[in-house]
Amino acid sequence: MSASDPSVSAAVQTARHREWDEHAPKLAQQALQQLVAPVRDLATDWHRLEVLRILHADTTERCRRLPLFADFDAVDPLAVREAAVRLSSDAQFHAFLLLEVWHRVLRDLRRLQLDLLGYPEPPGVHEGVAATQRRLQRQQRRRRLVTALPKPRRTDPAFEELFRPEVKGADIVEALQARDVLNAAGQWAGISGRKRELVALVMALSEGGYLATTNRTALARAFSARFGCSLSRSLAARWDLVPNDLVEQFRRWFPPRGRATKA
Repeated sequence: MSASDPSVSAAVQTARHREWDEHAPKLAQQALQQLVAPVRDLATDWHRLEVLRILHADTTERCRRLPLFADFDAVDPLAVREAAVRLSSDAQFHAFLLLEVWHRVLRDLRRLQLDLLGYPEPPGVHEGVAATQRRLQRQQRRRRLVTALPKPRRTDPAFEELFRPEVKGADIVEALQARDVLNAAGQWAGISGRKRELVALVMALSEGGYLATTNRTALARAFSARFGCSLSRSLAARWDLVPNDLVEQFRRWFPPRGRATKA
């Protein structure tokens, strides 16, 4: 059994105090983050609670198998730091330090479970403003560990990204401007002013092999944004409602996998 050694010098105790204060919280935080990293990807808080319960049980069992666990467990938690710095060997001190790290991990795992259940960390006796802020910060840090990350919002591809590598969007724009389908500012004028004409253009380009994507919603958004012509979702998706004569006009201008003509 480890015992306090009164012969441990003040210099050694000071160095151990510093190591304890610097490394115990840092290592505990790192271990906790690694342990619970997959938890945030679980489907619900119920699943997170169940996994945290299992992690707590497994970590408890792991701690019980560490060297000097019985000695560490017998010390008052408020006095364990002072007991550790007075141990007779560095090996014993580092065994206590490792146990302290896992003790903090276990405490935070339990606290995480309570947080998920809606039971916040209670304030301390005679807690001041600074202590309250630290408690709330701890709670926020813990919650971030198990809160699912927001899914990145899908963004529509840029206009040039819609086309195959061998096709230049600028050539398409130039050909449309040459036929006054686009005005000088590159905005949609159309042939007869019907919005279905823009859908007909997209259909002809898609059928002709000019486009790299077949996602109708993405195509409609990108073309309407580029040419300043708003399209409803239903109009963009219902290609079957576009008259074939409109599509045929654009097919003549943009033959299959050919370069847009200017004539």
